[in-house]
Amino acid sequence: MPGLDQLPGPIVVCVPVDAPPKFDDDQFGHCALCGAPVRFRAEWPGDYSFICLLCFLVHADDVPTC
Repeated sequence: MPGLDQLPGPIVVCVPVDAPPKFDDDQFGHCALCGAPVRFRAEWPGDYSFICLLCFLVHADDVPTC
């Protein structure tokens, strides 16, 4: 599994897909690290790496820029 520093582009930390929705136009995708389904806002362009909150919490200590 790649680490945060190996992902292309900036990262966006996302909530799990089963989290209660706050907006009707949320978008859905998969975590770039573990493949878990995630939810994110429609405003985020596609050139970002979307990761789930759990992967961020596990891997953030490894990357000094997080």
